Amino acid sequence: LKDFISKDLIKYNEGMKCKKTVDARSYSHEMLECMRIDAVKRVQAGESPEDVAVGLGINRRTIYRWLSAFHYGGDEALAAKPIPGAPPKLDAKQMQKLARIVRTKNPLQLNFDFALWTLAIIRELIRREFDVSLSEVSVGRLMKRLGFTAQRPLYRAWQQDVTLVEHWREQEFPALAARAKREGAMIFFADESGTSFRLPLGHDLGAPGPDAELSNR
Repeated sequence: LKDFISKDLIKYNEGMKCKKTVDARSYSHEMLECMRIDAVKRVQAGESPEDVAVGLGINRRTIYRWLSAFHYGGDEALAAKPIPGAPPKLDAKQMQKLARIVRTKNPLQLNFDFALWTLAIIRELIRREFDVSLSEVSVGRLMKRLGFTAQRPLYRAWQQDVTLVEHWREQEFPALAARAKREGAMIFFADESGTSFRLPLGHDLGAPGPDAELSNR
């Protein structure tokens, strides 16, 4: 078997000397590799598989599976294997850069076709900037960790007169509402056509605070 030196193995050996209870589920993949190699070496040296299993805190089926794997596949069969599908993570500097981009720029400035930050756009941004592929779920968790929350933008007409709007809201609308109540009528609101040609924007990702405002023409 190959020679190896591992901090995990030292930790494992110290634990066994102290007769600590072994829970293999809490071990790293490197440490489990050390356990597999150690177990096979001990059996090759003459210990019974059952005694080795008891010493390692594993069941008999596990050690026989390891022995079978070594018999047919050699050292490689005992080696730790990477977790399939586990996405690479961004380091601290990359996360800082990502947060700075999202806070100071909008997607249009980075040649995207949309004005608001979405998980799909940020996912593509991460792929472009850092050559890292993440799922949208992972991107969502990452942005939450960076302090960004989903926000629904407020729509305002570009020609809106705030003074007139307040006058209508405080003076005219209460009178209309009172009249509707007297006459048993209902009040409906609609634009000229009863439809909207606006892009159906949903949420934007931004730092906690007031919602963004969009002008509608």
